[in-house]
Amino acid sequence: MKITAEQIYALNIMLSIPILGVDGPISCTSLEKRMGINKDYLRPIAKKLEAAKLLKCSKYHGRGYSLARPTAEITVKQVLEAVGGSTTLHNSLTNCKNLVAYNTEYGCISAFLNMIDTLLGDALNTTIETLIFAKRTEQMGAVN
Repeated sequence: MKITAEQIYALNIMLSIPILGVDGPISCTSLEKRMGINKDYLRPIAKKLEAAKLLKCSKYHGRGYSLARPTAEITVKQVLEAVGGSTTLHNSLTNCKNLVAYNTEYGCISAFLNMIDTLLGDALNTTIETLIFAKRTEQMGAVN
């Protein structure tokens, strides 16, 4: 699985909005400044997230972005796939496991592929809420 810059920015958008923690939508300008990218790059990514029903765009006064669902309902996989990415490694591992499943000599390879598949599946199913909680916990540990 290859993670693109566009996918990283999409995750950054989805994490920045709840982390900023303000009431109401976050302006495109605020996101641009926080992420250090141009609005011409940010807006197409936001449109893809909006099309996937992960992000809402307010077109009224205070124009900006907010999450379309609670953070506990948005997974990393959904965000990556919304901007055109896929979880092809996950699918490739499934195909490899099917190929080696019938040959007992490759039992170790099959076990290894199962381990990777489980780890990748867990990572992709991580929610935005979990990532925010992990970061806050990490920051609290660094302070103590």
